[in-house]
Amino acid sequence: MDKQVTRLTKTDLQSIQARLDYEVNSIPKPTMDSLIEQGYSNNRRLNAVLDFVAGAGYAITLFVGEFAQAFAALGLMTFFILLEVERIHSGSMSLGLTSDKATLLAIAFTSANVILPIYRLRNVSDESYITETIWTVRGIFEALYRRLVSKPTTIERDIHHNATLKVMEYAVTFTTLFLATYAVLGTQLTQYADLVWYRAIGALFTQSNIGEFLQLVAGLLVAVGGVYGVQTIAHEVGVRTATKPQRLSDVLQGQLEAYEDTVAQLRNKITQEHMQAKLADQQRKEAKKVSADPLALTTTGGVLSVNGNVPYDLDQKPEK
Repeated sequence: MDKQVTRLTKTDLQSIQARLDYEVNSIPKPTMDSLIEQGYSNNRRLNAVLDFVAGAGYAITLFVGEFAQAFAALGLMTFFILLEVERIHSGSMSLGLTSDKATLLAIAFTSANVILPIYRLRNVSDESYITETIWTVRGIFEALYRRLVSKPTTIERDIHHNATLKVMEYAVTFTTLFLATYAVLGTQLTQYADLVWYRAIGALFTQSNIGEFLQLVAGLLVAVGGVYGVQTIAHEVGVRTATKPQRLSDVLQGQLEAYEDTVAQLRNKITQEHMQAKLADQQRKEAKKVSADPLALTTTGGVLSVNGNVPYDLDQKPEK
C-alpha cells in the first residue's frame, strides 16, 4: 500500500490547534480546590512522619547498598583467600613439604587465583559480549590432530593476547583443588596406606562411618567453595576495576554523535516527505493538463483515436 502524503497549510494547522484547544477545554482540569470539594483531605502530621520514615529508610538502604558494593567484595575475597591459603598449606604439608615451602606455595597459588580473572577481563573491558568455545573430548582430539598433521596456519590476535593465560588458569585451578581436597583426604587416606590407591579411595567412600563420611563431604565442599569463591569474587573486583569512569569529554563526544545521527535522520525524513509532496503536485498538474487537452492520447483499456473513439479490434481503423 502506497503511503499518501498531504501537505498541511497554515490554515489547516490553525484549525487543528483550535479543535484541540476546544476538546481540552471541555475536560475539567483537577486542582487542589476541586479535590477538597470532592471530600479529599490532607493529614500533614501523618504525611510528615511517613516522609521521614521513607527518607530514613531510603538513606539507610542506599548506604548499605553502596557500602556493600564498595567494600563487601573485598571483605569476602579476604576471607576466602585465608580459607584457601589454609587448605593449600595443609595439603602441601600432607604431601611432605616443609612449612616454609607450603606457605610459599599457598601464597603463590592463591594470588594467582585472584589475579588471573582480572587479567582475563583486561582484553574484553570494552566489549559487551564475548564469544567462548567450550572444550569437548572430540574437540581436544581434533585440535591435537590438527597440531600434528595439518599445515601451519597464520592467525591475527590482539596485541595483549596471552596464549598461555587460560592454560595457566586451568592448571592453577586444578592444582589448588587437588591440594585443598588432599588437605581433607590426607588424614583419612593414611588409614588405608597399605592398599592400592584406587582400592584406598574406594574403601574411603565405602567403609567410612557416618561421621567420617560427612566430614569428607563437608571438606570437599569447603575446598571447592574456597577455590571458586576466590575466583568468583576476584572476577567481580575485576569488573569494577575494568569499568573506568567516563570523562566529560567522552560524554560530550557521545552526545554529539547521537545529535548528528538525529539531525541526519530528521533531514532524510524531511527530504523524503518534501520529494513525495512535490511528486504529488506534479502528478496532479499533469492530470489537469491531460484532462484539459482534447487531443491527448491515453492507453487505459485500449487505443484512443484523435476523436476519442475506441475500436474493438486494434487492426480495425477508427470510424470517421
